[in-house]
Formats: sequence, C-alpha cells, structure tokens
Amino acid sequence: MEKKEDNRRKVHIWRPFAEARAFVRELELKSHAEWVTYCKSGKKPSDIPAYPLGVYRAEYQGTDDWLGTGRTRKFRSFTEARIYVRRLGLKSRDEWEVYCKSGRKPPDIPTHPDKIYWLEFESMGDWLGTGKPSTRNRKYRPFIEARAFVRKLELKSHKEWQAFCKSDKRPLDIPWQPWRIYTSEYKDMGDWLGVELTRHYHPFIEARAFVRELELKSHAEWVAYCKSGKKPPYIPSWPNRVYRSDYKGINDWLGVYRSFTEARAFVRKLELNTTAQWRAYCKSGKKPPDIPATPMKVYSTEYKSMGDWLGTTNRWDNKALLAFLFDLRPQLDHLENRELYDLLQQNGAFTAFRRVLGMSISPIRVLRDLKDNNGEELEQALRNTLDENIAMPTTGLSDETMADEGVNTVNVFENEVSSATFGRYSSSMEKTSDTALSTKSPVLQKYINRGDIQLSQQQEDLPEEPIVSKRKLSEQLHLLLTTFDYLCTTKDVHRRGYQLQDLLNLLFQLYGIPVQKSFTRNEGGEQIDGAFRLDGWHYLVECRWREKLADIRQLDGLYGQVGRSGKQTMGLFLSINGWSENVCQLLKQNASKSIILMDGKDLRGVLSSQTNLPDFLEAKIESLNLASEPFFGLQQYLEKKRTKRNGIF
Repeated sequence: MEKKEDNRRKVHIWRPFAEARAFVRELELKSHAEWVTYCKSGKKPSDIPAYPLGVYRAEYQGTDDWLGTGRTRKFRSFTEARIYVRRLGLKSRDEWEVYCKSGRKPPDIPTHPDKIYWLEFESMGDWLGTGKPSTRNRKYRPFIEARAFVRKLELKSHKEWQAFCKSDKRPLDIPWQPWRIYTSEYKDMGDWLGVELTRHYHPFIEARAFVRELELKSHAEWVAYCKSGKKPPYIPSWPNRVYRSDYKGINDWLGVYRSFTEARAFVRKLELNTTAQWRAYCKSGKKPPDIPATPMKVYSTEYKSMGDWLGTTNRWDNKALLAFLFDLRPQLDHLENRELYDLLQQNGAFTAFRRVLGMSISPIRVLRDLKDNNGEELEQALRNTLDENIAMPTTGLSDETMADEGVNTVNVFENEVSSATFGRYSSSMEKTSDTALSTKSPVLQKYINRGDIQLSQQQEDLPEEPIVSKRKLSEQLHLLLTTFDYLCTTKDVHRRGYQLQDLLNLLFQLYGIPVQKSFTRNEGGEQIDGAFRLDGWHYLVECRWREKLADIRQLDGLYGQVGRSGKQTMGLFLSINGWSENVCQLLKQNASKSIILMDGKDLRGVLSSQTNLPDFLEAKIESLNLASEPFFGLQQYLEKKRTKRNGIF
C-alpha cells in the first residue's frame, strides 16, 4: 500500500478532490482560521493544497464543504444573484462592502462574487448594474480630446481636479489619473489643466539635507510641518512623487535611521535566527522607528545578507559536506523533492551546496544533481576545494538570493501560488551588492548536458510534436515552474531577466517550436531578446520583468524591430507584471496589428500544464487577427475551451 502511494504521488501533484477532502474532514477543523493554522503548522501533507480553490475549481464548494463542518453553503446561480444585487441600487464597491457588513445580505449571496462566480464575473460595475466597465477594459478618449475637455473646466489646481473627480461629474472616458493612461503624452498637472503650476524643486540630495536639519522625528511631524506654511516652495510635500528614483522612505528623508553599524549591532542582540522571525518582529510593534524593516533598501551599499544582518552566519567545511553527502546517498531514491529540500534546509546544507556550485545557479540544480546524478557534481566540486570553508547562513535562513524560506518552500515544491503571487513579482526590484552573476540558466544547461535538448544558433527544423514524451514533458514543465517561482524571489533584476529568457528558450523547445536565443543584428545596432517560428511565421520576442507596468513606449521598440524585419514577422511582448491600461487600446489603433501580448499569469498557466503552448499561442494570434484584440488572456482561453467543449457558441 505504501509503495502504491509513493508511485501515485510521483505521477500526480495533488490527490484527487474526493480523497483530499476526505483527509481534511478527518482533521475535524471547525473554521477557516483553524485550517490556515493547520497549513502553517508543517503537518499538512505535500499533496494536500493549502488553497484548494486554486486546484479544484470545478469541485470546490467552499470552506464549510471542504472541512465538513455541516454548514455547507449553497449560493444562488450567478444570474439570480446578480439580479438580486442590482435591485439594491448600490453605486460603488464601497457601498457594496458596507452592505455586506451590515448583516442584511442573504447567506446565499457571496461577499466576493469574483471568487465564487470566477467564470461569469466581469466587473463590479456589471455586478451592481451601474454600467461602469472595469478600469482594465475601460476605453478612454485620445489624450488631445481628454485634455481639451479638462481645460474647458477651468480648474486651477490639483486639489480642484481631485474634487471634480469625486463629484461624479467626470465622464467615464476621462481618467482621474491621466499620468497612468497617457504615459507618453502626459507632462504634468499644469499642462493637463491648462494653467501654470510648474514648480522647481531642489535636487534630491540638497532637499533631503535641508529636511534633515529640521530634526523631525516622524511622518506626522513632517505632515504638520508641510501644513504649517513654513516649508519653502522648493521643497516638495510629496518627495516620493518628485524624487521617484532616489526616495527611500520617510525615515531616510527625515534622517532618523541609525547608521548601518549601529542598526546591525542592535538587531544582532535580538538573537533572531530566520527571515520569518525578523518579519514577525517588524510587525510586532517592538521595532524602534530608527531601525529599518528593509535594511537592503536603506543600506544598499553596506547590506550583505540577512544572515549578516541578524548575525547568524556559521561555517561549513567541505569535509563535513562530503561526509553528509555520503550519508545522504542511500536515502535519495526514497525521498520526494519536498522531503529532500526540507532535510537540506533544516541543517543548512542546502545553501552550502549552492555555494559550492556557485550562487548564480538555481536551487533546482542542487536537487537535480542529487536525484539524477547521485550528487556526483557536488562531490567533484567539493573535492576540488577540499581545504576551503563555505560561509553560509544558519538553519532555516534564506541566503541573499532567496526571499524567505517559508515562501520559497511552498512556492517551489508545493506548486501552490495564488493570484497574490503576482503581487510579489514587483517586490524584487532592490539593488544588491552581489558579484557578477552568470546569465546562463543552470536548468537549461543541465538539459543540454544530459542531451535532452539540442540547442542551435540557427533556426533548424524541429519536430512539430513535443520532443519528449507526455509524461516527461509534464515533469520538465514542473521543473520549469519551480524555477519560475524561484525567480520570483530573487533580488537581482538583470539576472532574473536573463534567466527568464533561458526559461522561455527551454519551454519553446520542449514543445518542438524552433527557437533562436538572444542575438544582435544590423551590425550590433539592435538587440533581440529571442525569436521563434510558428506556422511559417517568425516572431521576435521582447521580455520584460519590472516593477513598473509596461507602457506603449516599451512596445514601440518591438514595433520598430518587427517593422525592420521581413513581411512574415510578428512580435510577442511578454511582461510578467502586465502593462498600463491604455496599451491595448493604443495597439488596437495601430494600423499594423503585429504584436501579441503575454503576461505572467499566461506564462504560469503554460508551465503549470493548464494549457499547452502552441494552442495558446494560436488562440492569441486568432484573437489578434479576427477580433483585433492584442491580449487574449489565460482565463479567456480556458473559458472559450470550456464553452466549445460544452457545445455552446
């Protein structure tokens, strides 16, 4: 029976819904809070998802049904629920939230309709019946027309503009934050309103020096000072808006942080051991205001790692690592990836092994070497540097390329990332003092070395079907998914971008799509992130993974590259964090419909085997050619497949 269970787990990431629910019900948990506590306790099996809605969307019927509390709630159909809600006459999301908290809402009407009716739900405006489209799908007037309309209002200040926007007099096709919609045309509020509002501020260093001499101690004191009338006009009230690239927070602005040496000495006395403990301490209210919660931002030139910040570094010597590797080998065939990872993390060997191979490599390479090669690469590297010591953080502490142990463990080895994961993509933009990192993806190099994939600098013909078996494809997609989740936690933006390109190269080749890696052309005048060929057409690829949403200026570069190519050339623009709201609208206005869009959710949908890459790309191309829509997202694609499968047209 035990052997059968092990085999099943290797084939399936999650247990079937009925088995998983039966297991959970035996725990006799009584509430969602108890379920969350249980998931965090470390007792949950790896094939039971902490977020069942994301795994069993078709079968999941709510927490009460999942836990078996006997309070199973059944909601009305989407159409019936929406009719009921529209009769309430609510006008906004705020009014809806107030109504939900009032106690008057029937239990069969969900508080979060977007989660319960995830296929049918379009927007809060559609749900309430206000007729307001979601901001993502809203169409705005061209910039010239919108600005002309606003100037006729004869508003004199930004405050008057805000008051107008709150008055319900603003047309829906006039954005209240024009700088987000018209990223390339918008200049400033004075130009938008047609009045002279331009101010000339001191450079950041001079302005901050002036403010620090005031010896203010808190944000409240800064606000009071700004309202006092004593602030010179050349010092901005909102430095985060004026000095976007230099501003590091209100404490740095006021100069209330301790020096790095003093702050680190204070933190080390706390005797914290892990990143999770440090975060808990920061949220406890006990942290002094002059100690930063994110030292890597404030002390960007002095900060080394969380281990150095907490004072928890120790030393492994290579002889100890070799002895540990020899003891580990007999167990490797019996350990699942998650179990192996936990074992290595518990005694600190995981980070030590990574440092032996070089910190530029992906964590998955350590596991692949242990599982596939019995740790031979590690052994060779250890023997080559037998007399050296490996400095590393202590047990449970993430190194400088990990965000934290808990998040990385769950994301990488349980494949359990909710939509909040994409909120974390934009949190990795901090500067790092790491040395130069390799741009070659270790995952890709591993497959090349094993002969699974033959890379070519030219676009040679490859088979139309995936070059590996269906089962092997699923396994390798899962490996790419773990690598993608790991990249979400890394701090080095440039390294993340290069490894994203390598990941895409491997993904396309797994599906037998001819691909060409990053190259230059026109005597080095143009840098192309990559290219592939599909159905006789060539596609130039532009990859972007930045905190700020992409705007039309980033796509203009790809448009130029496509325009300077042959007639059978199109472009694929991949932006993990998406793009500003006006991008799709502007692309549709372009006479040359030659760019298709892809975001992080799309990519993760392919890596998690929700769809296959060739079919998804063809659907995107069809949407562009027939519907003039440059973006056809994963949810739209899955809904279309479901509708077609049910015979609904």
